[in-house]
Amino acid sequence: MISKMDERRKWKNVNTEEGRNNYRRLRNELNRATDNAKKEYLENIHNEIMEFQRTGRCDLMNMKTKELGWKGDPRDSKYWH
Repeated sequence: MISKMDERRKWKNVNTEEGRNNYRRLRNELNRATDNAKKEYLENIHNEIMEFQRTGRCDLMNMKTKELGWKGDPRDSKYWH
C-alpha cells in the first residue's frame, strides 16, 4: 500500500492525460483498500465488544470502548479526544 501511495504522489502533478488517469486509478485503488481495511478493523472491534456483552463482561466492554476514545455520538466531533 505504501508503494502505491508513493506512486500516486509521483503522478499527482503530472498534467497530462496519462498522468491524470494514473493518479485517479491509484487514488481509487487506495480508497478501496483503506475503506476495506477500516471496515474489517471496525468489524473485529465490534465482534470483540459484542462477545464481551454476550459473556456479561460489561467492565471489559466499557474498557474497550473507552480505549478507542468513543465517548458518545460519533457524528459529533466534540465527543472525540
